[in-house]
Amino acid sequence: MRIAHCSLEVQGVRGGGIGTYVGEAGRALRAAGHEVWLFTMRPDAELESRFRAVCDEAFDRVVFVDEDLDDPLRYRFGFARRPYRESQMVHDAIRRAGVEFDWIEFPDYEAWGYVAVQEQDLFRTHGDAVVAVHLHSPTRECWDYNLQRHNLGPKEREVCALEEDAIRRTPLLLAPSRRLREMVADRLGLAPTRLGDGEAVAEILRYPMRLSPELPASPANGRRLEDLRIVYFGRMEPRKGVHHLVEAFRQLPEVRLELFGEDRPSSPQGGSLIEWLSRDLPPNVTFRPALPRERLLAELSSFDVCIFPSLWENWPNVCLEAMAAGRVVLGAKNGGMSEMIEAGASGFLVDGTDPDDIARVIRDELGQALDRLDEIGSAAAARARELCDPAKYASRVEELHGQAVRKRQPVSPAGDLPLVTVLVPYYREDLEVVRAAVDSALAQTHQKLEVLVIEDGSPRADKDAILDALRSRDERVRVVSRTNGGLARARNQGVLEARGEFVLCLDADNLLRNDYVELGLMAFRADSSAEAIVPQFRIFDDSTNETVAVVGPLPFEPSLAYFRNEFGDAGAMFRRRVFSEHDLRYDPEVDTYSDWALWIDMARHRLPVRQVPRILFDYRKHGESMMATTAWDRHLAMVGLLMDRHWLSLGDDGDRERAVAMLHGFGVGSLLANLGGRAEFWEEPGRATRRWFQNPERFEIAHGIVELLARVPVLGSLTIGTALRLRRWHGKRKDRRAR
Repeated sequence: MRIAHCSLEVQGVRGGGIGTYVGEAGRALRAAGHEVWLFTMRPDAELESRFRAVCDEAFDRVVFVDEDLDDPLRYRFGFARRPYRESQMVHDAIRRAGVEFDWIEFPDYEAWGYVAVQEQDLFRTHGDAVVAVHLHSPTRECWDYNLQRHNLGPKEREVCALEEDAIRRTPLLLAPSRRLREMVADRLGLAPTRLGDGEAVAEILRYPMRLSPELPASPANGRRLEDLRIVYFGRMEPRKGVHHLVEAFRQLPEVRLELFGEDRPSSPQGGSLIEWLSRDLPPNVTFRPALPRERLLAELSSFDVCIFPSLWENWPNVCLEAMAAGRVVLGAKNGGMSEMIEAGASGFLVDGTDPDDIARVIRDELGQALDRLDEIGSAAAARARELCDPAKYASRVEELHGQAVRKRQPVSPAGDLPLVTVLVPYYREDLEVVRAAVDSALAQTHQKLEVLVIEDGSPRADKDAILDALRSRDERVRVVSRTNGGLARARNQGVLEARGEFVLCLDADNLLRNDYVELGLMAFRADSSAEAIVPQFRIFDDSTNETVAVVGPLPFEPSLAYFRNEFGDAGAMFRRRVFSEHDLRYDPEVDTYSDWALWIDMARHRLPVRQVPRILFDYRKHGESMMATTAWDRHLAMVGLLMDRHWLSLGDDGDRERAVAMLHGFGVGSLLANLGGRAEFWEEPGRATRRWFQNPERFEIAHGIVELLARVPVLGSLTIGTALRLRRWHGKRKDRRAR
């Protein structure tokens, strides 16, 4: 088979567990006779020689997805730009490779497979390849079990939304342990071995690891607990159970513990965990600096007992490496280690959430096994070799590929072509502008459509001539006139007048790509549960026709529902039954946020909205477009109105999460904006300042400062005036990007 592994993390160069897996998987698959490609980012120059050493052994070919890009991919949406952008780059690089793959695999972390999974699910873009997502450590689990949910900001929540959508959509979900599979499935409301309503399957695929066939020496028997060298190594994070481990050894003053690892900012207040724990550290516990992996592996033989009391783990390499080295391992029962360790035979299991249980297992179970440590170490070494056999891994990949191919569903035929209504609200655009929009609809490759122009009380003196010109373009064009009521009311009028089974919204100053309708219908056929689709769109400058940015919609995330409108633009395509059967409408009372209100209403009715990761229309940016003239001055008032009129009830915990997300998102400036009616903080910045912020690079600098101010209340409180002005400038740009 020709196999593609797609990963930012690479063994010995970037990342940890995922990178180790990718390197070991490449070696195992090549040894079994498969052709293995790696799609990754180019490493820094100082790491290139190490990178080449790994890749020459593990992969037949390496493709850097950040090279030879025709489009700079300047995405403008949310905070999760980099993961979305990189997932697009990976997908494009696979297509540019010009070869057919049998197996394409992505890690779950940071959603590197998001675009490719969507494309394969909707359009079979990668042909007959089996596209898989491998669970390692989803972002949500990492933050939850690090006890950092209160610090989970908008960027991380958006990344979670991308990851979870890829997990839901992938035709094949892989997991190294049954516990991880069950945990993620339970959180997402999925059956543990089947995803969604389709035929996607979650399968177990253990990590491979090259290990010497000779069993190493095991710890010597007959010593006391206090004579054993007991160590923990790994990240210093709450999810690793470090804080409970320290408390457990407080109960064992005669037993010593050493902890080797990299400190992480994961205390309850977001600072150093080691500093937090060192405030009251028992004298028998010592923190030591992290060891490089090569040195750590060499030092393993000097340890007697390795303890990993994680609150949760997927399939940790550190446990396998310790077992493979013949060490006696105490592993957590709340994750993959419970499937590695045979309790009492090849190690011991502890409840990482309970310091009392950790102390009990050390004192009683380990204490009673001091005369057979060598036997336990030998059993651990043999068990690790059984679990990590590279040949078994390659054979399992071959088996899963065969199963997926046999279960593949045929592409459903198009059937009768449905009528599609394109709604074009018209108010005051020039004839050339609105005619270009109408012509872009008439030029669709799917020709069975009607173009419904909703004239909304235009103030132009030549209005009648413009409407007559539009009617004469094609017999499929209809014009409906009404009194001025705003864009949302015009769209609602169009919905009532529409005859099509599907409704596509097109603002009069925007342009459809000629394959929008055809691809939209393909997406609806591929996902019969979808009630609407929202594509990417390109923003272009009307005066130069240059691309300003590409906007990609995020999957709907309830905890971000009132934070920002990043779930789609008004250029969406709906099944008409969304309006006729569920009586949903664009809400004119929330003005330019009426599409935002509609996404919330659809979520409340549990009507799925599907993201299509292709640019299907172009947004014309000009002097009077919403991109340039926005309602940011009324932003907080309209968000409040949005909450009042379109409440998405999530229950107590969900409402708490939503409030925390908004706190992170709006930041100090916006939260204090209403205090005292300090209008001087909201004065219009000068023209020179506005021009300065029109530069994308300068805006990115300001955006970073705003994020810092939003996350550091003390800093924000010292510079309230500057923070508010900067938040205003940022908000005007943000609002422009969102429209």
